[in-house]
Amino acid sequence: MDRRSFLALVGAAGVYARTSRAEASPHEALVAQTVRRLGHPAVAAGIVVGDALVASRGWGYRHKYRGGSVDASTLFRIASITKVFAGIALLQLRDEGKLSLDDALTKHLPEAGSLVYPKDARETPPITLRHLVTHTSGLPRSVPNGVTEASLLAHLKNLRLESVPGTKTAYSNLAVGLVGPIVHRLSGQPFRDYMKARVFGPLGMDAVAWERRDCDAKKVAWGNEKKKEGEKKDEIEPVDTEWRMGAAEAFGGLYASVSDMAKLVALELSAWDAGDAESTVLKRASLRESQTQAISGQSEPQKYGVAWWLGDDPLGPMIWHSGATDEYSASVVMFPKRRVGAIVLSSYADVATVEAVTKRMLRRAVAAG
Repeated sequence: MDRRSFLALVGAAGVYARTSRAEASPHEALVAQTVRRLGHPAVAAGIVVGDALVASRGWGYRHKYRGGSVDASTLFRIASITKVFAGIALLQLRDEGKLSLDDALTKHLPEAGSLVYPKDARETPPITLRHLVTHTSGLPRSVPNGVTEASLLAHLKNLRLESVPGTKTAYSNLAVGLVGPIVHRLSGQPFRDYMKARVFGPLGMDAVAWERRDCDAKKVAWGNEKKKEGEKKDEIEPVDTEWRMGAAEAFGGLYASVSDMAKLVALELSAWDAGDAESTVLKRASLRESQTQAISGQSEPQKYGVAWWLGDDPLGPMIWHSGATDEYSASVVMFPKRRVGAIVLSSYADVATVEAVTKRMLRRAVAAG
């Protein structure tokens, strides 16, 4: 065994030893069991009750050959969960009177005026901002890689919509990617600067980053893929490449930890608090709005609030968002009215499993009390 493999094995064993000790609470036992059973190269998970991260655990190694233990401060790419933060930014600007969710997209991005609508849509209303965050815009799913703001907007020229706006739910990274330029124009700040000043900073999410090179090297979990060819075919290996989303990164660029995401969950759970206290990030009424169906005509399993997926569960109304790149997967799930949420972040792309595990962990957390 070479030195790098030995270090990785020792790191993973150390984490296993920590998660195998007698647990301090049912929630901690549940989280430890979840991360061990998922079995991905690196996994971190947590349970939030009210405004507190009551249990969290890590499993595996940050890098297969360099080792490094995993815990609640380890950074993973959260992919499409980034869309939730884009929704918060739009609602902030709405609350300041700078936009309405029912504004036409062209009011804020005139470049969208050259979009080609379906023939039967000539007399219908145009795409609105509400359509962007509910995946009902009719815009295609994909976005060119590494776009600048200018090239992202130029991409809209003569682009054909795939459906009449407001009539069909179809997931679109491009739609939410346009939130970045909108925020830039209305706030006067580049999207990253706005998010740091108005969202991440007030929430205390100080370690988040938009690119791996900007992450703390001692905290980031390297993404992994299964090799498709060669001697190591089907082995899961770290990946050096990174999906650069550029000016469209509002749809999925963020790196964050369980500790970071617990602060988002605590914010969302506060939506249903009694009393007069308000978050410095978003009004309680706006938080509740984001968790409520935002457009008529959507039905299970595709109902949306403002960037949140909505569903009915035997335990009550559930909201969630999941995401994946080729190297990561992540899920955040909540029962807002029960004030309980769950988070699972992984360095391997297996989002269906990660989402299912997160929902199961949350339901069991509620049952545990």
